[in-house]
Amino acid sequence: MPEDLPLPSFENSLYSKLSFFETNLKVTWNKKEKGSVFSLKFKDNTEYQFLTVKKKGFVRTSTTISIVITGYEEAEEGSKQYLRDYPEPYVVLLKPTKRTQLLSKEFDEQNLPYAVLVGDDGAELEFQIEENHPKRRIETTISGLITAFPNSVFFFTESNSALAKSVILPFVREKFEGKKKQFIKSNVFINVEGTDSAETVFKFNELYSKNRKREGLVFIVNTSAIRWIEPEIKN
Repeated sequence: MPEDLPLPSFENSLYSKLSFFETNLKVTWNKKEKGSVFSLKFKDNTEYQFLTVKKKGFVRTSTTISIVITGYEEAEEGSKQYLRDYPEPYVVLLKPTKRTQLLSKEFDEQNLPYAVLVGDDGAELEFQIEENHPKRRIETTISGLITAFPNSVFFFTESNSALAKSVILPFVREKFEGKKKQFIKSNVFINVEGTDSAETVFKFNELYSKNRKREGLVFIVNTSAIRWIEPEIKN
């Protein structure tokens, strides 16, 4: 057994599952091996035994999950309060506007991490970056974004945005990184969408199963979805 798995928890679970079989089940403690011996005797007198012990240096492999929250600005107060009380780490994705600039200052005071969406139609004019803009204007806009949102964990563009598909993307990335700011294209993140709780939970589990071998999974969810999938994340 892995060292980080509580032996009693595993044994209780195992005992519960084996109890469904038509067998005489007995569990005893082996002092020498420091583990539990499971004995199963079936109706035909066939008997099986196995020992559960912890293996030193062996631990379970686990996948780190990170969460990016969208739609915070439009969320109801109840959803915002839920996120403020949410115990696990997450990052709120903000569209750059004067309103969210003020909101980011509140986040700073509450030590809540946030990121900024770049190249979205919802950005205010001074924060917009488009392919037909002169490079000097793009540099000025990038400087303005960093000044307006100085504590942004990263800057982010969606993979289906006009910016992500444009020829200026490498230039934009270079300018952000030149100012020591991380710039991310969303195809490295996993978007979880569903019309209701059941569909959202199903899609989250499906996407997790497909990607669980990747190192450091990052899921993008809205303020409703995080409440629906919280039990799945804990599991």
